[in-house]
Amino acid sequence: MITVEFDCDFRKVAELCQRHIGPRKYYLHNKIGGDDWEVIPHFQFFGSSREFCTQAKIKDPKMATFLKLKLR
Repeated sequence: MITVEFDCDFRKVAELCQRHIGPRKYYLHNKIGGDDWEVIPHFQFFGSSREFCTQAKIKDPKMATFLKLKLR
């Protein structure tokens, strides 16, 4: 699986994964996923500030690139 980071809400990334990769199998408080994908909310720390982002683990590298371009 490939890990890709996005600068948007993790529910939006999960919705696109559902639409383009495959159906959702689980929805937990800290991740949403299916057979070929998983979306996790993530924080990056830069010194004293933090920035919210989303990490997505996607099985197919072509779909990871497609979603990265779609959410640009």
